[in-house]
Amino acid sequence: MGEAWDGTSKNLLALVANHLEEGVIVVDGQGKIVVYNNTARSIFGIDPRVGPGHSPGQIMPGDLVLVIDNALGEDDGQLKPNSLNVIGIPPGDIKEGQGFLAMGEFGARTGEGYVELAPGEQMQTHFKSEWKGRSIELLLDRARKVMDIKIDRQQFGYDYKVAAGHMVILDGETREVKFYQARGYTARGEDMADILKGKRFGAKGPTAPVPHLRGRSLREIHPQNEEIVQLIEYLRQKKEINSQVEYELNGVPVRCRTRTLEQGDDIVGGLLLIEDISELKNLSSERDRALATVRSLEDRLTGDYQKPPEFGRIVGNNPEFLNVVRMADRAARSNSTILLLGESGTGKGIFARAIHDASNRKDGPFVQVNCAAIPESLLESELFGYQDGAFTGARKSGKLGKFEMANGGTLFLDEIGDLSLSLQAKLLHVLQDQTIQRLGGIEPIELDIRIIAATNQNLEEAMVKKEFREDLYYRLNIISLIIPPLRGRKDDILDLIRFLLPRLAAKVGKDVTGVSDEALRLMLNYNWPGNIRELENVLERGINLAEGNIILSSYLPHTLQAVMDEGDRKKDEEIGMSLDKSVEEAEKRAILQALHKTGGNRTEAARQLKVARTTLYNKMQRHGINFN
Repeated sequence: MGEAWDGTSKNLLALVANHLEEGVIVVDGQGKIVVYNNTARSIFGIDPRVGPGHSPGQIMPGDLVLVIDNALGEDDGQLKPNSLNVIGIPPGDIKEGQGFLAMGEFGARTGEGYVELAPGEQMQTHFKSEWKGRSIELLLDRARKVMDIKIDRQQFGYDYKVAAGHMVILDGETREVKFYQARGYTARGEDMADILKGKRFGAKGPTAPVPHLRGRSLREIHPQNEEIVQLIEYLRQKKEINSQVEYELNGVPVRCRTRTLEQGDDIVGGLLLIEDISELKNLSSERDRALATVRSLEDRLTGDYQKPPEFGRIVGNNPEFLNVVRMADRAARSNSTILLLGESGTGKGIFARAIHDASNRKDGPFVQVNCAAIPESLLESELFGYQDGAFTGARKSGKLGKFEMANGGTLFLDEIGDLSLSLQAKLLHVLQDQTIQRLGGIEPIELDIRIIAATNQNLEEAMVKKEFREDLYYRLNIISLIIPPLRGRKDDILDLIRFLLPRLAAKVGKDVTGVSDEALRLMLNYNWPGNIRELENVLERGINLAEGNIILSSYLPHTLQAVMDEGDRKKDEEIGMSLDKSVEEAEKRAILQALHKTGGNRTEAARQLKVARTTLYNKMQRHGINFN
């Protein structure tokens, strides 16, 4: 073991690794760090040389603590409702999962701290205050996914993806910034709850010393990273591992490759290679947007886009919706996995069937499984089937599972977000190897199927909560289609009524042929939280209640009739929305100006705007900026 990792070898490895653009971590057979290069420090957030800087220290009585959190207890350094009691905020003021902005002096009596709750539906929450002559401003902007703490003109921002906490501490005597949170605080051992308990924190800034990592346990530094935990466990068991996954780390898309290192027949260590693939992801997104633009221009030159007959049951001419239909039509011609995203009732099942019918698998079976409707105890046998005698009550002849039933065709996994973690792991194996094994069986069964998955859940948020596997998400998310809600394409409501009404009237057995002008007005003003499924239900109700051949407004549910009394409130909301729109437009103009000044150099533009390159790409994508 000593010969494998002598001092000279370690120094040479470290020297070489620091010249590589990808993150490199090497450990010995006990999981202790041999090499941890600068790129890995940056990706994992261990490099403390960020921001204006502060000295090492710890929180002291009288220090001012400023905290922003968009969801207490989710990904915020182990904060709990009672964590802020030390700055005078009672535990009952904030509950698990709530967003908030808080301010208080360390050691203050209960009730002396200040907290501003940020409800989940509220896109922006902020407050201003003063403390010992210094101006204080806190802002949580859920639309831009930014937390900002501003002291006078000094700003401390924190971009997040799903959930995070952000904290700044001012010295009670000097009134200067004593501590600020930066990405990767768990890896640096600076969890917010621990800092508030008095744990010492390290220095930050350009001159801050880089932490010494060689010889330390890798698992101690990364107790929650699944790939690292898995590698250490394989080293402990002297088992070989060779894997590759893609996931997001500190908001950065990465590709992580894990290997065990052998010397003869002995496993002497492990290697992790972490590659920042945000550039590749953004190039891919830019390419897709460019192709979509070209195809859109082609469609305009050759006439309006005509939906193929297989997509005839998908009704709507809203431009955004038609673009999704166009992408689904093109995606149908490949064999890649498709992930359909959208709220309940938007028609994900109809899209899945149309994609199958337009594909080269149209003559094969189309098998649909609702992962939420089948009990967990039965779902595995439903998906994979079983052999004779696999369990008590099993058929003597065994049973085909949905995977085998879909062989040669398409398997549509609806509500994929409700799949248990154990079944997620088995589905991942199927996607990787295209084989399954029946319950009680020993022989692998080869498959030739295409997977279409759908969910109304936020899978990125589920990944943060460890409720959905990251590796499975990236396997499913090869082609993703976001189906817009009905409230986002109200110009299609009339076409949908014309399409649905005769079919529903025939089903009910009544001769209802239209809706009144007032009923139509209410339908156009309503927000349709249940989407097309709710529209169908409303029309079927109206047909049943209709005394003639027209659906009147009085036949509609009270939820639609209440729309008539909302005119004044809507005007007030529109005034508030105009401010948000102004902020968005100002941000878009600033990005475009920076790109023009730098000749399209995104790295330089990000530097001038004082944001991370990944943040700039995300904002460009949100604003639809495709600068060439």
